[in-house]
Amino acid sequence: MESKKLAWQAALACLGLSLMAGTVAAAESVPTDTLSEYSLDEIVVTATTTPVEKTKTDASVAVITREEIQANHYSTLQDALLHVPGYNGIVAANGIGFEVSGYTRPAIRGSNGVVVLVDGIEQKTYDRFYGTALTRNLDDVERIEVLKGSASVLYGYNAVGGVINIITRRHYDKPVSKITLTGGSYSTRSYKFDTAGSDRNAFWSFSGLKHTQGDYKDGNGRLRPQDVDLKSMDVKYGVRLSDTTDLIFKYVRHVQYQDYCEGFARNIDTDAHGILSLTNMSAIIDYNSADGKTGNMLGVYKSTLRSDRKETGLPTSNPLVFRDWAEAFTDSTWSITDRYYHQLTPEHRLSAGFLIENNYEDNVGLRAEGLYVQDEWSINKRLKLTGGVRYSRSPQWAGKWLYGATLGYDATDRVHLYMGANQYMIPPTAGQIFGSRTGTNITLPNRNLKPTTGTSYELGAKYVIDSKTYLDFSVYRRKQDDAITRFTPDPSMPYTRIYLNTDYNKTIRGLEMNFVKRFGKYFQATIGYARLAADSDDLIQRYPRDQVSLLLSYKRKEYDVNLEGLGFYDIVPVTSFVTNQVKYLPEQTYWVWNLSANYRMNDSTKLFLRVNNLLNLQYMTLVDYDSSAGSMRYYSKPGRNFMLGVEYSF
Repeated sequence: MESKKLAWQAALACLGLSLMAGTVAAAESVPTDTLSEYSLDEIVVTATTTPVEKTKTDASVAVITREEIQANHYSTLQDALLHVPGYNGIVAANGIGFEVSGYTRPAIRGSNGVVVLVDGIEQKTYDRFYGTALTRNLDDVERIEVLKGSASVLYGYNAVGGVINIITRRHYDKPVSKITLTGGSYSTRSYKFDTAGSDRNAFWSFSGLKHTQGDYKDGNGRLRPQDVDLKSMDVKYGVRLSDTTDLIFKYVRHVQYQDYCEGFARNIDTDAHGILSLTNMSAIIDYNSADGKTGNMLGVYKSTLRSDRKETGLPTSNPLVFRDWAEAFTDSTWSITDRYYHQLTPEHRLSAGFLIENNYEDNVGLRAEGLYVQDEWSINKRLKLTGGVRYSRSPQWAGKWLYGATLGYDATDRVHLYMGANQYMIPPTAGQIFGSRTGTNITLPNRNLKPTTGTSYELGAKYVIDSKTYLDFSVYRRKQDDAITRFTPDPSMPYTRIYLNTDYNKTIRGLEMNFVKRFGKYFQATIGYARLAADSDDLIQRYPRDQVSLLLSYKRKEYDVNLEGLGFYDIVPVTSFVTNQVKYLPEQTYWVWNLSANYRMNDSTKLFLRVNNLLNLQYMTLVDYDSSAGSMRYYSKPGRNFMLGVEYSF
């Protein structure tokens, strides 16, 4: 079986190389262009909060474009991010039912300290990754900018691994409405309606989605019971107050009915029922001067997340304590954010801002305040120094100053080099400070916890080889102090824990590479690689030591085909789970291949197909340990499955 899988992988790789070679040979005879050249002046804003050319940023930044999202039919933010080198986000099993688990969260460079923004406003994920919470109206996304590396000075103390900034559209060629119908494996049904448009005075978008899915099988054919029923609504309305100022209102509502079965190691399933709901509201005033020298964004945000999930319990003859499991909670956040920049002189650009937020976890509140200032100083035409400072405080911990500095150098017109150092802080959560209980899991309070602090160092290079070829490379090292670690104070009470600061200093190291090549008029290949290492495996558990991503795109006027390969090598085990008798994962190294295709019948109708897990591989990224059974619980990913749909625009 293994040899067949390897043979298929080799065949797919050879197919990709042959397509590349064939396209190069035919390039001169192609009559029309359907793939634009690599944009040398693509502007991004996340790296410094000010507009700058992507190839000149003093940080590692990946951009996922609207065209890429639509061509690959990414339905969630997780889908869109998986091929970004250095992204380590994990979603257990098919992401259903386990969404209320703390195991599933975004991560970059081995850290789940990741800030998720929508148009510059932080979206609270409450230390979890909710597929529903982060399933945005991707049809209205202009691009997703992924800033990799510590950015705590600009985006707050929790921007340790990086920042994900979802930037929505504000300009449309004409008002467009669209109906999308999708069906596929596991009784999957999706019904989606979108409408969007703009004029001189306003812009707007509305998206409504209903998505259902039944039981699925993994690559070994094992049936995994689930019952997905998701409803989502996403509304945006913007008013152009002037030629330079927009006022934007947003409302997002997701409701997921959580009826599923959790499979235990001994194939004993326990029903769980409940509703997970998310409500987000925000208002933004965005000003950008006509000359591009000044900008200010002021945003107000309110979010509430609720879950009432409860498991109905196992048979009474089974002594497992999971019969009383429940994950019911109410988390809420409100915040005020301001980001300002001004070109003081041709050599100096000043950025400043503040954040005030209140986070409540089951009525236990944590207030945080932050203020930052940053200066971008162009020493000469080729050399730029950026330095900044942020002050963060909370009633639960003493105020902390964080510093950051980067130096960028244009070695040539096509080669940009940079190096930087940035401090960060990871504060304890409300549950760690005040204690909490989830079912039978009890966390004891510890009012004396200190924040984890550290410094991240990075070196990078960006090389625009020609108008169709681009390469970037970065290496980093992150050192932390006062790490917060979970301990079991009494072995006779395995479900009771407490969080303590440890006095050891440990580092995480890594490197990343991204290569983009366009061949002729129709074909593009993107190759990404990331390496992750640490002084101790407990710092990077559940993450692969090596990741490889391959994207092959072939685009014509009437159709396009996209092949995605994701390779995961040597996934690090959870150290507390692994013993000499326990095998952590059936597959700790594997490749997953996905295929998508689009056919445009006419200007208003498009057919699309997506096939996931082409090789029908039995794989997983997350396990749990059933201590009462003395064995692992495996949350398998779905086997080969397809999605077929039609889009009708009018």
